[in-house]
Amino acid sequence: MTASVYPSSLASNLRGIAADFADLAATAERTNDDAAVGVKAESLLALVAAHLRTQIGGQDTADEVVVMADLHDDLLSDYDRRVSAAAENGGIVGARCGLDHLDEIINGWQSGVYILGALSSTGKTTLCLQWASHIAQTGKHALYISLENSALDLRTKTACRFGHLSYADAKKGRIPRAEWARANDLVDDRLGRRLTTYCPRGMLRPLPEIAQEATEKMGAPPALIVVDYLQEMASRISGSPVDDERQMLNNFIPSMRQVAERYGCAVLAISSLNRASNGAAGKGNRGSDLSSFMGTAKIEYGSDVAMLLTRAEENETMAARTIYGSTIRRMELHIVKNREGMTGRPIPLEMWGDQCLFQEEDR
Repeated sequence: MTASVYPSSLASNLRGIAADFADLAATAERTNDDAAVGVKAESLLALVAAHLRTQIGGQDTADEVVVMADLHDDLLSDYDRRVSAAAENGGIVGARCGLDHLDEIINGWQSGVYILGALSSTGKTTLCLQWASHIAQTGKHALYISLENSALDLRTKTACRFGHLSYADAKKGRIPRAEWARANDLVDDRLGRRLTTYCPRGMLRPLPEIAQEATEKMGAPPALIVVDYLQEMASRISGSPVDDERQMLNNFIPSMRQVAERYGCAVLAISSLNRASNGAAGKGNRGSDLSSFMGTAKIEYGSDVAMLLTRAEENETMAARTIYGSTIRRMELHIVKNREGMTGRPIPLEMWGDQCLFQEEDR
């Protein structure tokens, strides 16, 4: 059974909910598998709650039809806000990510939807966690949602980055305890309580609920929310089958926009790439465009900024070097969509994979 996408009227919504639960009851009687049916019921209840909150006033109710002349003062106010933010933030309006070239292109993290696409083992979790940590280091708040890593593992990666320690050695218990304790202390010293994680292993709650609880725990709204990763979270919330990729994204990306507007934050999601681009997008510039993304149309129209993380060279021996036993891999960050304007040339990066670190490379 898959959860319905409920229509707009409340009466029709309630009828759809009743039909879904009737189907679930029939499944329970037919299979006698209470555990499996219970899991489906929990997912359905979470989805129903999210739809009802939206329908009875959970969304912001700003007017969507506006006469242009009525925006005269609003435009000046928005411009003054940008000037003030840039003056306080070194010429960048949004929250800084820690990579100067990227900040210059996207104007920092601002309220909106951001997508990062990459193949597996290219360091996308490492990069996004580093971005979230940098937000916390600058005194703002961030939320990292991971469906693959545990909260403890995310802290381990952060400690390795701050302490310049090997992640592999940390997992094998080969780092002297005093040295590991120092790196662990650095996490608290630099981040305080400004970075929150959500790593569910059971029922997954809707994104607006997660953001609200994180805001309450941190005592301030996040400047950045990371979703790791997009297709898995959309699938688990919707209950849709794998072959319904477009519908899942059609349902989930608007909730990212809703959260971004409600909290005035950037919502960044890691995205899978489609099968056709797996060979091309992984190496060099080939395939580095919006067509590489899984669910391309919704990502193209639903995002404010879309980025691709790729390996820099087709020749693997040219793409990596070794310093003091650490493998440094050359990477490129492509800005393939940017509502702020320019996309620019690919940003050259170095990935110190075992130390969970990205830094800009001078070429």
